[in-house]
Amino acid sequence: MPALRLGLTVSLASIPPRQQELRSVVGSLLPQTDKVNVYLDGYKTVPRFLRHPKVEVVTSAEEPGLGDSGKFLWDITGRVSPGVSLHCDDDILYPKDYVRTMVRRLLQFHRACVGVHGSILKDGVTNYRRDRVTAHFLETTGDMWCHVLGTGVLAHRVGVPALYRGDFPVANMADVWFALAAQRQEVPMLLIRHESTWLQLLVDASRDSIWNRGQKLGCHAETRAVQSHTAWRIHKSEPV
Repeated sequence: MPALRLGLTVSLASIPPRQQELRSVVGSLLPQTDKVNVYLDGYKTVPRFLRHPKVEVVTSAEEPGLGDSGKFLWDITGRVSPGVSLHCDDDILYPKDYVRTMVRRLLQFHRACVGVHGSILKDGVTNYRRDRVTAHFLETTGDMWCHVLGTGVLAHRVGVPALYRGDFPVANMADVWFALAAQRQEVPMLLIRHESTWLQLLVDASRDSIWNRGQKLGCHAETRAVQSHTAWRIHKSEPV
């Protein structure tokens, strides 16, 4: 895909058990974007396949304790180029038209984030995992305005929403923290229509992952974070 006038940056976080999957993920994304940023959480060495002029690596030895929010490191430190920021996971294989499709849908709206995995919260959340309706990235779905988008299949204009280090106070809850930032700034969140076969999960979901590490914390921290915002709304954006 030829580079647009807007810069296209992909950022993701990875843990050591996902090294082989990470190779496939980065290989699928490099031809589609201007730059790939990788936060390595717990890696003792940097894999050789990441030694590429379009790849920037930051390790948890340099920036400890970020977990899955490491995929937002470049946004929260102002080191991402102006344009479109996409956030991915280390266990999803992205198709050849992924970046092109995400950017095309994003630019159809004046002000929005777009994703392929999203949730609508029920009124009066008492349990974050239970009190929501979720459309999965491995399911065929139509367009749906959401409260929460999965940050492993996410695209937004740089600075929309504005993101700061303090927006991610606890590791491995990136979806909730990003959704809260969007709610505070009234940024619409659109789950885009897609087929169930568009993306491919590379591993058994029960295996170790940053997301699973977050789930081991229980849903209490996520629930408290959701409850901290008392007026969850579905924001919508007019098309360009």
